[in-house]
Amino acid sequence: MQCITTISYSFLLNGAAQGSVLPMRGLRQGDPLSPYIFILCSEVLSGLCKKAQQDGKLPGLRVAKGSPRLNHLLFADDTMFFTRSDPKSCRALLLILQRYEAASVQMINKTKSAITFSAKTPENIKLEAQNIPGIQRTGGLGKYLGLPEMFGRKKKELFNQIIDRIRQRSLSWSSRFLSTAGKTVMLKSVLASMPTYTMSCFKLPVSLCKRIQSALTRFWWDSSAEKKKMCWIAWSKMMKSKKDGGLGFRDITNFNDALLAKVSWRILTSPSCLLAKILCGKYCRSSSFLDCVAPGSTSHGWKGILIGRDLLKLQLGKSIGTGSNTILWSEPWISFSAPTIPMGPPTKLTQEMKVNELICPITKDWNRDKISQILPAYEKDILAIRPSKFGAQDQYVWLSTKSGEYSADNRFYGQLS
Repeated sequence: MQCITTISYSFLLNGAAQGSVLPMRGLRQGDPLSPYIFILCSEVLSGLCKKAQQDGKLPGLRVAKGSPRLNHLLFADDTMFFTRSDPKSCRALLLILQRYEAASVQMINKTKSAITFSAKTPENIKLEAQNIPGIQRTGGLGKYLGLPEMFGRKKKELFNQIIDRIRQRSLSWSSRFLSTAGKTVMLKSVLASMPTYTMSCFKLPVSLCKRIQSALTRFWWDSSAEKKKMCWIAWSKMMKSKKDGGLGFRDITNFNDALLAKVSWRILTSPSCLLAKILCGKYCRSSSFLDCVAPGSTSHGWKGILIGRDLLKLQLGKSIGTGSNTILWSEPWISFSAPTIPMGPPTKLTQEMKVNELICPITKDWNRDKISQILPAYEKDILAIRPSKFGAQDQYVWLSTKSGEYSADNRFYGQLS
């Protein structure tokens, strides 16, 4: 509060600060402290929702029996609440909003807020749920982060909008006034980046990727919308890195797969995050994420994530810490140069064995006698691995990078195809 109440501003004139202005409304917009203050206020709202969920007043919803319940989500300055449409739940949510308004002196904009109901909600329940908080606008028809709030299995219109946006943006620039270097910057930083968020959520059809590539090609070669020029160099050659004679343009299909693999990497390496809990609770109840199979009724988004997961397997390894989380015969832990799983078949006594059973519990070094008895063909490779002496956990690693972290950078997503 001292930072907020004692603030003053000066004007920079000819390189020197002149005068002093005492603001009457606290921090100015754009002050570096403003986002931190906003986060503190949002933590209060989130805490109220969590307390109401613990007390059973606002239990929230869940997408499957194995997934956790949610009653709110926060993204930047947007908040989504999930609750039943009965009067008791609506009044509980209204009380939370009123307490937050009283504490933060921030009023909820009811004209910009909207309520989205499930398809089978009766009309009388809808009217009552809208009247209690005073929000009359119905949601589900707008867009959020460039994607429709609600969509079904037919996504042709959704994907066509990507092409329209790219073409409109490219036509808005007068190409004849851009140099070759300027076109390169615009194509890489703007046009090719426009479908990035959509590609990180869904697997785009091959036909759509070709249309996006065609729009990028036309922007690169044409001097105006009315006059088309000859494409003298194939796009596949221009996608090569500069050191290989290309311009470093992205391959849309491979980049789409790389972004989906990034989501899969997050689920794999952070199983305790909210995204992993919700999706794995619905689709991976009877098997692990690496082994689960997509059912026939699965969503388009989950199918895309599984495509990214299958690509991860091509360069996925495991770094041994204590060895307690790695199954000996079914996980790639032998080598850091290529995914290597020990060849079997295992015996009945060793088929469920974990790697820590090959480590001496006292010295924390490999048990050479056990290794030569169970895996004699891999003895040299196993002895080159150093297990942790301080209790570090086993971790998945991406073998194409020195750090072991997966990256969707141009240097790596080309290797996924």
